Amino acid sequence: MAEAGKNPAEQNKQTVARNALRWLKGLLGDLTQASAIVQLGKDLLPQIATIFGLA
Repeated sequence: MAEAGKNPAEQNKQTVARNALRWLKGLLGDLTQASAIVQLGKDLLPQIATIFGLA
């Protein structure tokens, strides 16, 4: 994901970043709503996706 942020025009790195974000969203969806990491993820993932131009 860091490499995709350094060079957002490179398609291969964008694909890797998109897959990583999808994986993180799935992981956070499986945790209980009471978990602080779920809230953190829900707050940060859209911002991360925006940084990589995936939103």
